[in-house]
Amino acid sequence: QKAYLRNGLRELCAVFWGPNDKWCEEAFQGAFLKVFDDPAWPLDRQASEVLEQISAFAATFEKPAALCRTLEEEYVRLFINHHSGVPAPLFHSCYTSGDRRLMGEPARMMKALLAEQGLDLAASVHEPADHLSIELEYLYYLLDKGWQTNERRMIEEARRFASAAMLPWVQVFFHRLEGEAGTPFYPCATALLIMLLRGIADLPWKA
Repeated sequence: QKAYLRNGLRELCAVFWGPNDKWCEEAFQGAFLKVFDDPAWPLDRQASEVLEQISAFAATFEKPAALCRTLEEEYVRLFINHHSGVPAPLFHSCYTSGDRRLMGEPARMMKALLAEQGLDLAASVHEPADHLSIELEYLYYLLDKGWQTNERRMIEEARRFASAAMLPWVQVFFHRLEGEAGTPFYPCATALLIMLLRGIADLPWKA
């Protein structure tokens, strides 16, 4: 279970940073699906259906480059720039105010949480601290440190962060994607993320 959650968070963190050649090559070979189709974590019907949709989507491409190009175009359209407005921004702050304003309270909260743990954003990261992938990296850190040091406080914070901080806005994010996505990949990846977050929220402190 620990490996499944770690690997799932790491993989989804990469997904929401955006596709690159290396990731697309590995995904084309089935690496993304293998992370989630793990016998150590029995899949329910919903998860199995989501993985089947991703598999069917990937099978429509003959080469990794074509997959990458499609995902890059979809990533830009959904998350970065679209003539009629960005359908589903990747920033927590955009889901706490009616005007989708960046750098709101969630961004300030994340900066404080990272500082509290002695963490700094890499110099190469130029996004606000409430970017979805940064929140996933923070959640990964809490779980990993909690399990390595056997600290109940860290696991409880991971559970709280998954349930109270992430799940509410990620669910809204998912519903926006459902109506806007041109391919099933990003809604399916977000559905898997919601399943992981619920699993983390329900963890016993000694998982």
